[in-house]
Amino acid sequence: MAKNQPYAKRPFWLWTPSLGLILFIWLFITAAWLYPGGSKTDRQALGFSMTHNYWCDLFDNLAYNGAKNPSRPIAILAMVVLSCSFGILWYLLPDLVRSNRTRKRLIRFSGIGSMAVASFLFTGYHEEVIHIGGLLGGLALTLTFMEFYRAKKKGLFISGLACLGLSALNYFIYETGVGLPLLASLQKITFLVFFTWAIRINYDLSRQKQQG
Repeated sequence: MAKNQPYAKRPFWLWTPSLGLILFIWLFITAAWLYPGGSKTDRQALGFSMTHNYWCDLFDNLAYNGAKNPSRPIAILAMVVLSCSFGILWYLLPDLVRSNRTRKRLIRFSGIGSMAVASFLFTGYHEEVIHIGGLLGGLALTLTFMEFYRAKKKGLFISGLACLGLSALNYFIYETGVGLPLLASLQKITFLVFFTWAIRINYDLSRQKQQG
C-alpha cells in the first residue's frame, strides 16, 4: 500500500461502518438484557420483549414496571455508535457510483444530517427527531436509489427500496396507529434489513477500492 495514500481510503477505514453496526448490535443486546421489564401492553412483564418493547424504551429513566432503568446509558451509547456508523457510510457511499458533485453533496448532507438528528432520539425531542430525521433520511435514500438505478446496481437498488418501504410502513403505523401491535416487531425487522443493506454497500465499497 502506498505510504502517501490517505488513511480515510484504506480498507480498514472503509469497514468502519460495518464494525460499528456489529458494535451496535452487541450494545443493543446488552441494554435489552439489563432492561428491568414492562411494556405498553404489559407493565408487569419481565425483561425486554422483542415483540412488545420498542428500541426507544431503553432510553427511559424508568422502565414501564416502575424500576430504575440501568440500560439507558448503554442504549444512548449504542445510538451514538449507530449514528456515527451510518454517518460514515453516507459519506463514503457516493464513491460507489459515478455521480456529479452536486448529487454527491446532497446525498452526504442529507444522509449525515439525518444521522446527526437521530443521535438525539433519547432526548425529550423524540417526536421532532423522528420527523426531521425521517425527512432527511428519506431524501438521502431517494437520491441514493436514483444513483444505484443509473449505475445499474439492481441488487442494491431493490434491497434499498425494501428499506424505504419498511421505513415508510413504520412511520405510517406510528402516525396512524393502524397495526400498532405489529410495530415493535416490525422495528426489529427493519433494523436487520437496513443493516444487511448497509453491510452489502460497505462490501462493494471496499471491493471497488481494492480494485482501484
